[in-house]
Amino acid sequence: MWWVESQWVIIELVQRNLGWALVPEHILVDALKDGSLVSPKLDFDKHSWPVAVELIWHKEKPLGKAGTWLKKAVIALDQQA
Repeated sequence: MWWVESQWVIIELVQRNLGWALVPEHILVDALKDGSLVSPKLDFDKHSWPVAVELIWHKEKPLGKAGTWLKKAVIALDQQA
């Protein structure tokens, strides 16, 4: 696991063969075009969203109206994919 200051640094580390990473698609465009990185097809990544979407909340604090609505909306989008 890395802790870096930007996603651009992640790209540089991966280009130096120091691991792999999931980064937003728009950051990879140039590296994919010039062939310095490849993007494999992933079994667990069934969405074509340009960035990952995760919904996280504290297990000891119930969601309010807005959080409940957002959770349902994200689940519905996930099921459409």
